[in-house]
Amino acid sequence: MDSNVSTRLSQGQINCTAIACFLALAIKALDGHNCGIILVDEPEQSLDAYHQRKLADLIAKIAPVVAEKGACLQIAVTGVEFFNFLKSSLGDDAQIIQFKEWTENTGSVVEF
Repeated sequence: MDSNVSTRLSQGQINCTAIACFLALAIKALDGHNCGIILVDEPEQSLDAYHQRKLADLIAKIAPVVAEKGACLQIAVTGVEFFNFLKSSLGDDAQIIQFKEWTENTGSVVEF
C-alpha cells in the first residue's frame, strides 16, 4: 500500500486539510497569545468552485469566533470567484479592502 499522501489525495484535498488544521490551531492559539491576527494567503488554491464556496461559508462561521477572541482574520485572495464567494458569505459585517490595480507610477489603487 502506498503511504505517500500526495498519491492518495488530490492537491485540493491536501489544501483543505492544511487549511482546516491551520485555522483550528490558529484559533486555539489565540487563547494563550496576544497575536491579534490570523493571516491566510490564497486559501482557495487548487479548489473547485463548490469547495471555494464551502470554504467561504466556513470562514464566515469562524470569523465571529476570531472577533470574540479580540483578533481579526485577514485573507489575501487573487481569484475573483473566491473573492465574490467571501463577500457574499461574510455579508456587510466584513471590512473588505480590494486592491484594484497597481502601476509603477501610482502604486496600488485601493477600494474600501
